[in-house]
Amino acid sequence: MKRTIKNILALAAICLMWSCEKAEVPVYNSPTAINFLAPDGYGGFKDDYLNLSVEINLYEQYLKTMDVNESELQIGFQIEGLIPETDMRVRFSTEAVEDYEQAQVELPTDTVIRAGQYKQTATIKCLKPAEMEKEYATYITFDYANSDVVAGTKERQKFKVTVKDKTDWDGMYVTGEDEWNEYYSDVLGKYGPMKVRFVLYALGQQGLSYSSIGYKYYYTPYYPSYGLSPYLDYLKETLDIYNASHGKPLTEPDGTPVSFN
Repeated sequence: MKRTIKNILALAAICLMWSCEKAEVPVYNSPTAINFLAPDGYGGFKDDYLNLSVEINLYEQYLKTMDVNESELQIGFQIEGLIPETDMRVRFSTEAVEDYEQAQVELPTDTVIRAGQYKQTATIKCLKPAEMEKEYATYITFDYANSDVVAGTKERQKFKVTVKDKTDWDGMYVTGEDEWNEYYSDVLGKYGPMKVRFVLYALGQQGLSYSSIGYKYYYTPYYPSYGLSPYLDYLKETLDIYNASHGKPLTEPDGTPVSFN
């Protein structure tokens, strides 16, 4: 009986070996798929399809220059599935966002995910909006027709970018134009969107940080010597120099020249 069982087991093993030799193992050769990644808040990226969006406000850039024209944005994306063994070319396109005028962006021509890698970033240039105080938006999408990749997971195929040049009222410790005039017009004159941007620029040239300028605003009506009052003559002189170097006065959107008390 034992010999019979051993013979049966041996025969089964031989059959199994033979079947393995004859069987064809299928090879995974599905097209390489791609997905967007979300910003992680620390300069990196994470897989989070519920937060595939970013807001760009050019307002703080006036701290360094009055010639604000664009802002660069890093977007992240990654392979879905097996890591490719060859370089994969990725191109982008844009798509309108409902209820928004479309933001103008400049896309890179080609971005390459190198063989053996599965993550990559690309730099998008977000151009200055046509109007201040107005939000524009666009979706960044993958241009599959001109890429070596195909669509991955459906909800990870669009990245929303909102672009604005919007006054930061909170940064000046007020809720809006009326409150700004109430607290600061005695020193700076009537509010103007270009005026507050010029204040950022002029004081930025003095080495003040964005938050420090905010504190200067805050102290202006309560402790004038710690506020913006001591900078009034400097603001006027810097504005005169700026106007002379540009051959024309700096103006508000309605054409009114920027001025200080």
